[in-house]
Amino acid sequence: MAATSEIGKPMQLSVVVVGATGLLGRELMKAFAGYEKVIGTGLTRANEETAAKDNIYRVDVTNKEELRAFLTEHDPEVIVYAAAEKRCDACEQDEERARAINVEGVRVAAECAYASRDCFLIYISTDYVFDGENPPYKPSSPTNPLNAYGRLKKEGEQAIWDSKHHGGVLRVPLLYGEVEHLSESSVTAMVNELQPGVPAQEKRKHVVDNCNIRYPTHAADVALAVRKLSDRRSRHCALQGTWHFSGPQPLTKYEMLLKMGSEMGESTAHIAPREGAEEGAGVARPRNAKLDVTALKLMSILGKPRSFDDGFPTVVESIRKLL
Repeated sequence: MAATSEIGKPMQLSVVVVGATGLLGRELMKAFAGYEKVIGTGLTRANEETAAKDNIYRVDVTNKEELRAFLTEHDPEVIVYAAAEKRCDACEQDEERARAINVEGVRVAAECAYASRDCFLIYISTDYVFDGENPPYKPSSPTNPLNAYGRLKKEGEQAIWDSKHHGGVLRVPLLYGEVEHLSESSVTAMVNELQPGVPAQEKRKHVVDNCNIRYPTHAADVALAVRKLSDRRSRHCALQGTWHFSGPQPLTKYEMLLKMGSEMGESTAHIAPREGAEEGAGVARPRNAKLDVTALKLMSILGKPRSFDDGFPTVVESIRKLL
């Protein structure tokens, strides 16, 4: 019998988390505790040991037949597709590989879900499907991605609907959480800009963006919402659609760094704000792609996402271990 979960009764269902070794994937594996079987896939951090210990298997999602065979073999009632190439620069530089992960992999998952026994697929998408000019954005708002990452995630969403599968898309903004390496999140990657451990007077001057607004969101809060959507689907078979989830606190990169420095006891006197666009800044990003979360709130699924003020202190310990 499945163990009792923290948010409800035991669920006699199996779930496959595609991308279970990543920042969000690890939180999803924990959030689905209580399901009869929780299985994950990974690539560079998955091996025979993780398969035996954690039910996380090595699967290359860029290999369509490998992914199809795995999902067909395990035939889950729920698939959460959290695998992604989310690095904007990488999407621009190698769009073919990024497409294989962000579009073609989810297409395979959608086809498997459609062919299976009433399987529910949730695809994790992004606020970057919007251009950031007219926030806040509802799930029904017109999309207009500014870069390859946003375009590919939009195509991934369409792949679900093309498959005729009655699944769901969950769009989320910038994520952070307990990390295994700093580059797992754009938030924790900024820690290096604090130049930790360097005396304040010796830190190199650094100018950062104070224009684009982001809504940093704790990965564990997202994972809990995904679990709630899955639980809801198990009781209401017709559940499908696109939903938005977001942390509540708007911050620029400059504002985030000031808060991070304060929490970590690092001087930020060397950091200065840039108010306008940086010349030759590279990949275009939305200025303010605030997501309207009303739908999940009305469904009693939103919960109370942590503000960055409340959420970042919970991940500092994992960051310090990497410094």
